Amino acid sequence: MTVEYNRLVGIDKVTTSLGGGGNLVIQFDGYDANKIDRVSYDVDGATFKLTVIPKAGNQSPVQNQVKLSGGEGESSDLLVLIGGDDLDHFPLINPTNPPTTKLVHIGIKILGKLGTLPVVSFAKPASSVSEVVTAYIKEMNLPIDKDMATNLLGGIEAHTQSFIAGAVTPATFEMAAELIKLGGVRGGAFVPPVSPTPTSLGQPPTQPVTQSVPFNYQPMSAPAPIDVPVTPAPVAPAPAPIQSGESVTPPADWLNPKIYTGTNVS
Repeated sequence: MTVEYNRLVGIDKVTTSLGGGGNLVIQFDGYDANKIDRVSYDVDGATFKLTVIPKAGNQSPVQNQVKLSGGEGESSDLLVLIGGDDLDHFPLINPTNPPTTKLVHIGIKILGKLGTLPVVSFAKPASSVSEVVTAYIKEMNLPIDKDMATNLLGGIEAHTQSFIAGAVTPATFEMAAELIKLGGVRGGAFVPPVSPTPTSLGQPPTQPVTQSVPFNYQPMSAPAPIDVPVTPAPVAPAPAPIQSGESVTPPADWLNPKIYTGTNVS
């Protein structure tokens, strides 16, 4: 298991082999089966003994020829395939000798290269397999504890590169928010790798050097004055002063209407 999965809760329980279905197979590599006369067993108290008896004149198998397979874990009646594009991503599944258990696939695309292998698919489009798994858990009203929420949230973040991938939809953010409410802890934002600037071996990076740029200041000469003719504005004549002795009050009949009287009508 690579380092990138170390933060997943329960990663130490993940194995690279399938359960043996309860059957233990004993195989002799490099030994001719025709040399075996018979096989017998004996139970001594709680100890089981298996005895291989060779034919006369032949040697029995040696210890380095004995190979054991199967017998790990309990028998299962269902195998769930997570993710993947086709059966090439599941090397433990042999299409020519398929397991007797039922196969179910959960992913974001239907598996290819199945041949005649019967697989029930629950694949549907989504940003990540973790989003699909979260949706099915919610549909079945199954409980999600803090550790499960953290693992599922980490799967969504990793596959979407912290929610910047093109397959991200509003449902992706809704699932992530729901997992955070359930106690899921984010694993940190995705930081794209940046190629470091090559430096000399054992030498610290050089500091930027500030170069002074010479600036030649040349004062500008004042422009020559330009004579512009100025036309003086017209001045209104001042009112004539009132001479002393003149009355400034009009006669009493000045404001009355004037009536012409006379005898000459021609």
